[in-house]
Amino acid sequence: MKRISLFIGILLMAAVFCAGCNGETVTTVVVASSMPTPFEDSVSASGDSTLNYYATTRGAISSISSEFIRLVDEDEFDEWLNSNSSKNSDATKISELANLYSFIKHFDIPKDTAKDILVNHRETYIELNIAADYLTDSEIDLLLNGNENDVADYFVSEYAIATEGNVYSPKWLYIHTADEYSSVGITPQQVKERLNLYAQIPFSDEARAYFEEKLTDFVGEKASLSDDA
Repeated sequence: MKRISLFIGILLMAAVFCAGCNGETVTTVVVASSMPTPFEDSVSASGDSTLNYYATTRGAISSISSEFIRLVDEDEFDEWLNSNSSKNSDATKISELANLYSFIKHFDIPKDTAKDILVNHRETYIELNIAADYLTDSEIDLLLNGNENDVADYFVSEYAIATEGNVYSPKWLYIHTADEYSSVGITPQQVKERLNLYAQIPFSDEARAYFEEKLTDFVGEKASLSDDA
């Protein structure tokens, strides 16, 4: 049963970024009219290659295992996941995006129950010699007892930028303006530090050119998103 639960948890990590991909009607954020659709149709259909475009939190809390899901109503969980996935929402507060931190808060999961599940996950990963991003005791304590700003700063995806409890994915940067970057506290240096990661996202040629122009304007120097930059 441990192996099955772990497998389901891994699958759900993708679901956090792809809620509604089962054919259900979802509400998606409309890309700003000044920006082209980010991916070619063939790339969008593949799914996995675009996950980092939507990334807000790192793997340790971006997946929600079956042990947690069994604690809540399945339909309520599906609705929550669909509404709060970073693919379908323009929210930036870590507590308003689909991740383990917000799941525990939203569904009022008792801290002792959450801790037991997370410790069991870690022990199982170690026992089965699975290379996984499990949580240490100090990380579990931060997740369950830390303030929102600290949780966002610590668990932010390497592709995203955290400021004051908010996490800004590459998607957010793509569909918003450079002036909006400044207004929420994002700095040119934070963007420059992630350019090599943004270059790995499979943008269409048109989208890459538009994004490069926007980022160049913001950082004040050429922001190349080519793989060989």
